[in-house]
Amino acid sequence: MTLQPCTTCRRFIRFKHMFKVALRPDFLYSHCLRRQYSQLNTLLRKCNRTSQLPAFVSRLGSTLKWNRLFCTNSYREEILEGHPDEDIEELLRRDEKYQEYVREYFSIPETGQRVFLIQPNVKRGPQRSLSSIRSQLEESVALVETLPNWKVVGKKIVATKSPDSKPVFGKGNFASLTSEIQNCPAVTAIFISLNMLNTIQWTYLQNVWKIPVYDRYNIVLQIFKEYAKTKEVKLQVALAEIPYIRSRLPSVHGGSLSITAGGTKHTGGTTPMYLEQRYKYLQDWELKLKKALKKVRKQREIVRQNRLKKQIPIVAVVGYTNAGKTSIIKALTADAKLQPVDQLFATLDVTAHAGVLPNHMTVIYIDTVGFISNIPTTLIEAFAATLEDAIIADVVVHVRDISHEDTKAQSVNVYNTLKGMINPQKVENMIEVKNKVDLLLGRENLESESKEKCIYTNASSGAGVGKLKHCIQEAILNTSNWKQRKFRISMGSPLFQWLQQESSIVSAIPDDTKENLIVTVVLTDSTYYRFKAEFKKQRKKNLQATTDVTA
Repeated sequence: MTLQPCTTCRRFIRFKHMFKVALRPDFLYSHCLRRQYSQLNTLLRKCNRTSQLPAFVSRLGSTLKWNRLFCTNSYREEILEGHPDEDIEELLRRDEKYQEYVREYFSIPETGQRVFLIQPNVKRGPQRSLSSIRSQLEESVALVETLPNWKVVGKKIVATKSPDSKPVFGKGNFASLTSEIQNCPAVTAIFISLNMLNTIQWTYLQNVWKIPVYDRYNIVLQIFKEYAKTKEVKLQVALAEIPYIRSRLPSVHGGSLSITAGGTKHTGGTTPMYLEQRYKYLQDWELKLKKALKKVRKQREIVRQNRLKKQIPIVAVVGYTNAGKTSIIKALTADAKLQPVDQLFATLDVTAHAGVLPNHMTVIYIDTVGFISNIPTTLIEAFAATLEDAIIADVVVHVRDISHEDTKAQSVNVYNTLKGMINPQKVENMIEVKNKVDLLLGRENLESESKEKCIYTNASSGAGVGKLKHCIQEAILNTSNWKQRKFRISMGSPLFQWLQQESSIVSAIPDDTKENLIVTVVLTDSTYYRFKAEFKKQRKKNLQATTDVTA
């Protein structure tokens, strides 16, 4: 049977003289083209309207393989926006220099590391933590073992009065540490749980211990890199790596470091020109990443604006890492697809989940990245964009792990971080959820905490979730332009259908005459004014509608 070209193919033939490459017969007459390239018609019409067809055809002939024509959304965006939307994975993987730099300055082996963990007990200064030293140690162990195939084989709490000094610790403690590390052949790396070791410290410690030395910045960044899924987070990770690499350049290439982070001798150049070339590459790479990130954020902003246009209330769920934010959202939405994981930074990508409140109002819950203490400012800034949804949210819910011994310190950390990002009034009005109440060992902690205004929940069993829904509902009605109103509408009035489509109907009860409905609805002010306009229109048509309206 002879296959005839479909409409798509005929349009393609019409413009074939504009291609600088030969068209294969099987391309023009293959039956599968009707399915595989169904978007071609729409795209060609767009190009006709925007006078972009010649440029489109030129790019098409030189950049695309036939069997991938229009099979992704990215090329559609290229036509509409005028520049290619490169796949982020391909962008990061394809750049050989970037891969070389990551291996050289971070050295995260695929086989994992056997880590000796040093938890500095900082007595005073900006790096002093509000958390207990035991809690800090447990969190540091959890950080390391979040990375695949990484294992803590030794750990020690070491007091220090001057964490900014070159050896970090005093002479006696440092000598004791060095001896302990040298007598432990199983150790392949050292993790010092400080924000970020400066260049002098990092160089000195690696030269003395002869094995890779990591700080919190490095470890947290690698966790983000390992578990990031979306384009935006992957780009943010790559951007956050640049200041770290830039700070290490003078040591690695200035001759002061005898080994690289991976424990091997450095073979690169040490001349000022070589350093300048690397600085220039990092600058160009940073600009390229920022350009790609700007485009991704632009797309995300479109999604956010579309969400706002639909006038659906937004509830941002924030909290310390592993406090149970995803579990709470799962309990609120009954979304079986959500699978909470007992792991630090289990959620790295901001996700949206629809839920319904007791008054039948639909809301969107935003799951955000968890907070953690002792993170450098540069790393916080890199991921501040993930909290953009919290900035525009109608209500913010702060989830705390009430069973954690340092729950109050964690709460302070969250509040202090949020204060610099979102409206202070919104921070003050946050709904506080004390989760994992079932894990409290005694009543003393519960009784002391219960004096505060809060909601206790157990996301696993659903205890307290109903009360939380009512609290969220009340907060939305009090702080946003959503209001609950009552209308008396005649039976069979088209206005009832209008309200069904444009608002959330809480209840509809016949009045004493049985001729009207008392309808309780939740709607925005703008919808209310549209309803009043519709009511006037219906009255002019002599339709029986509302006999009175009460707010």
